[in-house]
Amino acid sequence: TVIENTRSLRSVFPEIGTVNGLTHRSFIAGEVSGDLETNFGFTHKALTKIKPEVLATAILELRYISSAAYFKSGGLEIRNSAWYIKAVEEMKETIVREYDSFYFESIVNFFRKHGRVVDEGATCLVNGDMTPWNFYINCLLVGEGKDFIVADWNSLHFNNPGFDLAGIYVFAWKNSVWRESFLSSFKAMWQDDQEKLAVFIKYCQAFHCVSAIKLVHHAMEKELNSEAKVNAESLLKNSRDLLKMIIL
Repeated sequence: TVIENTRSLRSVFPEIGTVNGLTHRSFIAGEVSGDLETNFGFTHKALTKIKPEVLATAILELRYISSAAYFKSGGLEIRNSAWYIKAVEEMKETIVREYDSFYFESIVNFFRKHGRVVDEGATCLVNGDMTPWNFYINCLLVGEGKDFIVADWNSLHFNNPGFDLAGIYVFAWKNSVWRESFLSSFKAMWQDDQEKLAVFIKYCQAFHCVSAIKLVHHAMEKELNSEAKVNAESLLKNSRDLLKMIIL
């Protein structure tokens, strides 16, 4: 059943409802897991609390509710390759400043090349915003202590299964062992075509790298303290290096 197959997901999913016109949450927020002002990714502390196998399982379990009538009839956005290409093209100015026009075209061509496979895979329900600032550690969820929860589910939509995985991977740059364990846990549980999954992940990693580069450029337009500057430059370097590995 859905309940039996979504235990990990429900353990990190806070219920949000309305009583007498007031919005309430079934959790008490603990400590945010990162930001774009100082950390530019998940903090070291957060990555000791967020168990990679639990998070990977929760993301996988979103598949069990993807076919629910509520979601199928709810008019949720479907993000296919056209969405990715449009989003990347809107970031052209920043990427050209970081690289050049020729490299930007290589990036766009990569997204076009794998578009058919990504379009076929755009059937998975994803959170859509699994960024560090939407994770809280050391929380109370319905009165029970939790190592972590994912607080924001407002961007829920249909996409390929690599979207949430890749976003977390890019922002977990402070701990390479953790992020490789996270991906490995998901791959080990994935029962469909592994080659297609590899395409989904690389496709979305490329997208999140481009997005991270834009975020860093925007952040550096402001004056950053020394810690923030080091972290911003580290996110930029990690994103550049990963993008280089993908866009050969």
